[in-house]
Amino acid sequence: MLSYSYQYKMLLNTIETHNLDEAIDVIDKLDLNQVDTDGNTLLYRVDTDGNTLLFKAVLSNTITNKGSEIIELLLKHGADPNQANEEGDSP
Repeated sequence: MLSYSYQYKMLLNTIETHNLDEAIDVIDKLDLNQVDTDGNTLLYRVDTDGNTLLFKAVLSNTITNKGSEIIELLLKHGADPNQANEEGDSP
């Protein structure tokens, strides 16, 4: 099984490159229920600013106007659109 950190990086890369086909492929291969040492699954893991992968996808989509399909894919797989970051902002 791939390490949790490696899985996170794979998924983050698909978000940053706006590659829907790769995102679908990666999500199919990953264990989205695997947890880190804090008990967070991949979809609930946060970066140093408290941003989830969904938040990063929304930010990326806002900047480039691409990736809305990836946002929908993350939501379909259980990403929480109400999970706020450290500043209290949610996607």
